[in-house]
Amino acid sequence: MMPGWGSRVALFFWLVALVGSDPVILDGAKLQKLRAAGDGRAYLVLCHATPFNSKESEAALEVWKALEHPLAGIADVLTMNCDDFPMECHMLQAAHFPQVVLLVGGEVLLYSGPITSKALYLFANNNIFSPVAQLNSKNLEWWLRSETENRIPVFLLHDNLVLPVAYSALARSMYKTHAFAEIRTVSDSVRAKFGAEKLPAIAKGHAESDDKFTLYDGEFKRRQLRAFLLGEEEIDSEAQDGWPAGVVPAEAYGIPHLTAQSAASICEATCTIIFLPDGVSSAAIRERRQRMEAARDLSKALAKPSKSPRAAPPPKLVWASQYQSSLYGAFRDCGGGAEAHVALAVWKVKRNRAAVSP
Repeated sequence: MMPGWGSRVALFFWLVALVGSDPVILDGAKLQKLRAAGDGRAYLVLCHATPFNSKESEAALEVWKALEHPLAGIADVLTMNCDDFPMECHMLQAAHFPQVVLLVGGEVLLYSGPITSKALYLFANNNIFSPVAQLNSKNLEWWLRSETENRIPVFLLHDNLVLPVAYSALARSMYKTHAFAEIRTVSDSVRAKFGAEKLPAIAKGHAESDDKFTLYDGEFKRRQLRAFLLGEEEIDSEAQDGWPAGVVPAEAYGIPHLTAQSAASICEATCTIIFLPDGVSSAAIRERRQRMEAARDLSKALAKPSKSPRAAPPPKLVWASQYQSSLYGAFRDCGGGAEAHVALAVWKVKRNRAAVSP
């Protein structure tokens, strides 16, 4: 019986460790030379202290010997003794020892996970073959002209060590239509180009112009980001009942959605309508959530049995969206016209009368 996948991976790295050889030792001159080469190769560097003085560095060096064969053809495996070359390690942003650094595409990526063969292999593989291009102010314009290949450019401006999971996932699923990039060293000129006042920021380009960008204003979640990249009018495949992203609340708490099709069946006498703002901005998402939570509390209150036997049945509680322009417009007229804002409406269906609240 063949061992499972996890067992085979562990066995592979164990066998490699038996035949592992000493990695290349990097000094100041070699580091300067490989950084100036610009040949597109990737280098995985272990910045360590003298093993005699550091048990952690000594253990990391043993792991390093097992990496050369798994990473053959992916990255060159190097080491640098930071006791001998402190300034060079400072250039590599090594703040403690041992510190793993990946040099790829002229950028420095710091690793913060466990120093094990498997974890380091995955770190190098995921970052070297990521569909997210790593840019800076010098190669940004070149990338826009040469590498987008008629795809919509998307930029993440940030100063974090790792990519947001949602951004990485979208880069892998949408690479045919969108070209994804990240800029970690965000200069004033880069901020001005994209109009980014704060970090992190996501900007989407436009096919008709290399200098026109739209900034994303929302949470770093896959569904909201996907809606932004496709355009707010695009139908989100995960949206409920085929409604566009930015309309359906994340949690409806069992409260039905009032539409032209459902009105006759769910609103017989009186309906209390909670109107939700539409859009994928963080403010709109937050307001939808707060209104639905208030609607949930109201629903619980209305469900409590009345002490009076003559009390009228409670009004049906439903939600609707400001995106439903005809419906929302009708209740907005009750509140004073086109400039009015309606958050709550009580609709007496048979009399066709309504009381609204902003």
